[in-house]
Amino acid sequence: MLAQHTSLYFKPDGSYIGNQSPDICLGWKTAVDFHRKHLLANADGWTPEWNASVNNGKIASFVGAIWMKQVLTEAAPDTGKWRVARAPGGDGNLGGSFISILKSSKHPKEAFEVLIWLQKPEHQLEAYQKIGLFPSTPDVYDNPAMETPEPFFGGQATGMIFSASARNVNSSYFGERYPVIHGIVTRRLAKQNADPNTLWTETMQRIERELQR
Repeated sequence: MLAQHTSLYFKPDGSYIGNQSPDICLGWKTAVDFHRKHLLANADGWTPEWNASVNNGKIASFVGAIWMKQVLTEAAPDTGKWRVARAPGGDGNLGGSFISILKSSKHPKEAFEVLIWLQKPEHQLEAYQKIGLFPSTPDVYDNPAMETPEPFFGGQATGMIFSASARNVNSSYFGERYPVIHGIVTRRLAKQNADPNTLWTETMQRIERELQR
């Protein structure tokens, strides 16, 4: 849910706003509600338990980026009944790839030329078709190749779904301390047998202490 909003834990000037964000509060409350209603499979991602759960039907749905397609097809080869839809509540940013050239590079000009080559629409389309790397260049989204049916997803052309989402994702500011702060929230949220209101207050206090370091 946080990935659907533009205001997360920090403003671009570095000031912390997590304790004032209604979006973070709503995300916390929703996670607690899912736990109380026994809607969670309690299988951590990137584990054999998660793989087994998507393959045997214990996990009925999950939210993920396009690179989760490969993870799903490898984890649940016995199913072939999955479908892709845009996330309830709006499209979101779950991170992506970043390209840079080291200051110490002995060939920065040549490196830059490689980056330009990689980002050309025709090369991004080839990477998508061969290894499932979703294009960052919107010019590719209208290519007929994005309408290719996929047998594992019941003949659905998932490229069209992800293209529509990519066109509508808002830019979000994360900040360099996002991983630390978000890690505190998710680790505390895992203690859901505790009173969620008390836990929320304690979590905000824990973040304040971390930010004072």
